[in-house]
Amino acid sequence: MVKGNEVYAGFWIRAVALLIDCVAFMVIVSLGSYLLFGNTADPAIMNENPLIFLLNMFFQILCSILYFGILQASMLGTPGKRIMGLRIVAADLTPASFGQCIGRYFASWLSSMILGLGYFWVGFTDKKQGWHDKIAGTCVVKAKFLEKSSVHADREKRAA
Repeated sequence: MVKGNEVYAGFWIRAVALLIDCVAFMVIVSLGSYLLFGNTADPAIMNENPLIFLLNMFFQILCSILYFGILQASMLGTPGKRIMGLRIVAADLTPASFGQCIGRYFASWLSSMILGLGYFWVGFTDKKQGWHDKIAGTCVVKAKFLEKSSVHADREKRAA
């Protein structure tokens, strides 16, 4: 049995995982946006064809939901978290539900709003939960400490 809070992922390892995810996400979305909509970074595009600009923004938001929301639910974490050996689970260490993961994604916007304070909160709680984790009833754990119950084992096999 694990003692204390060593099962939970702290701020710095989660920050590295987020950095990996942000770089991967930016590459994917930038390439997709450019291929679908052209160079919308040019301010003249907004004035010439605001519909293209709005479609591009919708595309980026949709990609964000898919990357950060859906991957959390289907893989127990984003690619960055998996690379760092982390998994997103419910607060009771059972697999997080799809609803919890989508809720966690939208709650992460709140964590970002006030100078990222919701993310820094990870360093001040026993289960190392940010505001988005508290709201969604989730936590981020080190994969090596997950109890290999049949539920976790099945989800891990599907995610691999």
